[in-house]
Amino acid sequence: MPRALRIPTNLLLAICNLQFAILLATCAPPTPPPTPTPTLTPSPTLTPSPTPTATPIPPLALTIRWPERVSALQPVPIEVELVPPPGVSVTA
Repeated sequence: MPRALRIPTNLLLAICNLQFAILLATCAPPTPPPTPTPTLTPSPTLTPSPTPTATPIPPLALTIRWPERVSALQPVPIEVELVPPPGVSVTA
């Protein structure tokens, strides 16, 4: 008669626990990839813009001539003369 193989109980429990752990590991969802840690990108250094300089406006000479006596009933000739600054040419 064949002799029965006797396996200690604690060894059977260890084998069952190992099989159960393998079963759980194969059925578990895969671990998600690690989320990347945010890296701080330095903000660009702002360079100050140059202070705008005011554009000089050259002086103009404006002369208006009208008669010493005028009448509200008659047209009055009026002369206007605009003299440009030196170095500026004007054509009219």
